[in-house]
Order: sequence, then C-alpha cells, then structure tokens
Amino acid sequence: MDSKKRSLLVLLFLTFFALGAGFYLKRRLEVRKGAYFTTATMMFRPDKEEVSQNDRFNLSLFVNSGDKKVSGFRLVLNYDPEKLKFLGEKIVRVANMPFTETIIIREDQSGQIQLVKVAKLRTENLMTGPQLLAILGFEAIGTGEAAISLKRVELVGFNPQLEESQPDVSFKIEGDQGTRIRIKAATGEGSGPRLKILTKIKGVTRPQRSQIPVSVKLGRGSQIVKEYTNLQGQLDQEGNLTVVVNLGQIEPADDYFLLLKVQGGLQKKYCMNWQKTPCSAGGSLSLGGRDEVVIKEADYPVEMGDVNGDGVVNSVDLSLVKKSLGQNNPEGDVDLNGVNNSRDIVILLMTLSEKYDEDF
Repeated sequence: MDSKKRSLLVLLFLTFFALGAGFYLKRRLEVRKGAYFTTATMMFRPDKEEVSQNDRFNLSLFVNSGDKKVSGFRLVLNYDPEKLKFLGEKIVRVANMPFTETIIIREDQSGQIQLVKVAKLRTENLMTGPQLLAILGFEAIGTGEAAISLKRVELVGFNPQLEESQPDVSFKIEGDQGTRIRIKAATGEGSGPRLKILTKIKGVTRPQRSQIPVSVKLGRGSQIVKEYTNLQGQLDQEGNLTVVVNLGQIEPADDYFLLLKVQGGLQKKYCMNWQKTPCSAGGSLSLGGRDEVVIKEADYPVEMGDVNGDGVVNSVDLSLVKKSLGQNNPEGDVDLNGVNNSRDIVILLMTLSEKYDEDF
C-alpha cells in the first residue's frame, strides 16, 4: 500500500472518529441541558408541632421530583442541640423502595446531621413524584422554640440515555426550608433554672435502651429542699448518662448537693463539679443564679447491681441475677444490653458489697 492510500485511510478514520465523538458529546450535552433546572419540592412534616420537655417526636422529610427519577440524595440539616437531641433515623419499609440499606448518618455536637442514601442503580423502579426520604427522631431537652432547618440538599437523578453508573440530573429545591417546634416545660416550674447532669454508668456499653428512669434530690446542709421524680435519663452507646432537670424556683446559693438515683443502680451524691470520690463535706454546687447549670460527673459514675432496690449490692442481688440468666427479665439485665447473660454477673461483681451514698 503506497503512502497516498495510507494517508487517505488515516484521514478517513480520523474524520469518522471526530464525527462520532462530536455526536456523542453533542448528545451528552443535550441530555445534560435537558436535565438541568429540574425543580424538586422539599417538605418537612413533624408529627407534633408542640411538645413538652422530654417528649419525643418524628420529623418526616418528603420530596417531589415530578417525573424525574432520583437515584440518591444527600441531606444536611441543622438543629438546636441545646433544645433538641437527635435520636437517629427511623427505619421504614416502603414497597418498591429503590434505595439500598446503606445509610450514612453523621452528627456533630454543633447540631448538624448529614444523611446519605444511594439507590440500586439497576432497578427499574427509581423514585419519582412525591416520596418519603427519611423519618428522623428527636427528643425535646430544652424549652422554647426549636428550629430544624435545611442547610443543603442534593438529589442525584438518573438518565437512561447515559450509562447506568453516571446519574445526570440536577435539581433546584423549592418549598419548605425547615420547621419549628414549640417545647413546653415538663412541669409548672419551667421558669426556674435548668440543671444538666452529665455522668456515666459504670461497665455499661452498647445499651439496648436509650432512656432509663431516674430521680434527683436537691439538698442544702442537712435537709432535702426539693425532689424530682419520674425523670428519664438519656443513655448513649458508650454508657454516658444525661439527666435534665427543671429546678423551678430555688434560692440562689453555692452550697447545694445532689442525690442521683438510677433505676437498678446505687444512689450517688454529688457535692461538686468533676467529683472523683464520695463527698467528705457539705455541698459546694452553685445553683439558681444562671438559666442553665451543667455538672460533669463522669469520674464518679453510677454503679449498677442494686436489683432489689435496697441500697446495697449483695448476695441477694447476685441470686436474682443468676435466676434471670437466659430469660427476658429487665430487672436482671444489669448491663442494660437487653440480654440476661453472664456479663450481668460480671458487672454486678464489680460493685458487690458497695452501698448507696447516704443523704447526709
């Protein structure tokens, strides 16, 4: 083959390649152009618009993408961590739900939640029209008006004219940008200061429950000035316990002490912040002069094992736990993991012969 024929063939090949590439890019740009400026509507739907302190509520997030298919999304929400506690996503089963079970939720202490879901891209039943994206659970821990706002939302569309692995639809988001929840005080004493106790339950990790009944007594000198019952302490997966108390009308002073009693645990007496050992003198907690007081007592944790509630961990409690082995008995579930097993005995033995902190 002479050089002229070779040159002609190369020229023809390059011409056809350029035409093919140009058609592909043109088609791709047309698809993208048609995909841009699609409008989706976001809707926030709390199941309660007004709650009392310590109440829980759910926030449902809906989106309407019209006739455009959605293969994934990322939501970023902000909320007030001083008034609300994020409990996680409620898993719901929806018929023909296109999303996988892979859910990424990230929360930081500033009150920001990121929620990511990705669809099964090969499914033929991707989300269109009005759809439920997620249900998020919250608990009211403060009082007043609490906002939950949409900081950012990204919907990923799916266009069958492109490769399945390359979703290619962009959305503008209109509609609701957030919601507000009104939180009432749990008692009629909501005008007083709020006390937040941050402590830990010794030996407890990955508890099955997120709440546990607690009671708090407030004392000065040799007398109890107030008692707060029917409270619910909040547990996280590391065994950290948060108790919020509306103190009501109290006299501002710097000689208070607290008595904290957790269901199934020994009473603890707190006389100062960052306490490490039992109280050896009168109280020195300053209360009443501020709207909120936070005391941190993780170095003097609550000890579990007082199964019968007599204030002492002894052979009677050990016998009750042994009888609960292999059963579904919450009273014998010392480590709060929802199972009656040998670990409950181990936790109880850690506090065997210990007794409650006396009031005075």
